[in-house]
Amino acid sequence: MWAAERFTPQELIVAPLVRIQRERLLSAPGLVLVQQGRTVQANDVVAQMPGRRILHMFDIGELLGLKKRSAVQKALRVQPDQLVEEGDILAEAGSVIRRKRVRAPMRGRILHIDPHGRILLETIGEEENLRAGYRGTVIGLLPRYGVVIEAIGALVQGWWGNGHTNIGVLRMGVKRPHEIMPSSRLGIGLRGMIVVAGRTVEPAFFETAAQVGIRGLIVETLRPDLLEIATRMPYSVVVLGGFHREPMAQPAFDIFNAHDGHEVIINATEPNPAERKYPEIFIPSMRADARSEATPLQPGRPFNVGDVVRVLTPPMMGRIGVITELDVDEGPSETGLELPGCRISFGKGTEMIFPYTNLERLTGCTLSLE
Repeated sequence: MWAAERFTPQELIVAPLVRIQRERLLSAPGLVLVQQGRTVQANDVVAQMPGRRILHMFDIGELLGLKKRSAVQKALRVQPDQLVEEGDILAEAGSVIRRKRVRAPMRGRILHIDPHGRILLETIGEEENLRAGYRGTVIGLLPRYGVVIEAIGALVQGWWGNGHTNIGVLRMGVKRPHEIMPSSRLGIGLRGMIVVAGRTVEPAFFETAAQVGIRGLIVETLRPDLLEIATRMPYSVVVLGGFHREPMAQPAFDIFNAHDGHEVIINATEPNPAERKYPEIFIPSMRADARSEATPLQPGRPFNVGDVVRVLTPPMMGRIGVITELDVDEGPSETGLELPGCRISFGKGTEMIFPYTNLERLTGCTLSLE
């Protein structure tokens, strides 16, 4: 058996047309609102969880500085079982000038008031609406929790995301993969957009983008010290290739460039390689023949000649190439171990041998080496 057949590669999907299946789940049991076979749009609500019961305790004597029980009782402005709205006065005391008040934080019902003037208020939190997140077809139901949706379109997965999911129109902020979009290009015209900013961005870009009101940011790489800033942003941030200095991978750039002005879904979920879950940008296809033309993916298959791969270690970290030969004997590594590897072509006559462990496959795409 070849060494390549014994090795399960790391991989991300970068595919111009692919069929995917995604689970959409509530955080707790609720009600599924759609039936199997239904066509859904990304913003459609497919499941709902009722608001949770929340209890609030108010010690009126302590809050108003009242020590006598009679004073506390006199300060009360509500009765048990009374409905209150947000901002309603629960109790008040003091002079007109120095009046102190305790108000309801939200709409609710007074459950109980004890002899010491402690108020127990019951409120119901906001219901959780689970949206489809993808335009596609419901192909499975997960009772009380959610659905499985099949969607067809372009898919680009990345290394890191800040946890936000958004829908918006894709806008190219650069013309070539190696370019860096400056914050000076951010304007009101990009409000609500998903912006492809090229290789990376500078620190000032994040706050300016938040002020403009973009919904998503896509870059190839990011300095590790900027991850904390990216995490705090209200919009989605996806880093495609990790923390190197190379241009945006050409296959990913070509997909974005071909769909400039199209609606996209950016799901900047935290990566979970064990479950093959990564942050991703999905662009629904409007083509009538999309289903028959969609690329069948084989996640987890061994490396093959012709696979597009990214180098994960210095000094070529981030470079994209194509496998031209499998199971090449490079000899012992620096540690003395003989690691199975393959030959990679980077174009213009440049070829190098890398261990399989130092490579990541970009599944679903091709790369021209001319």
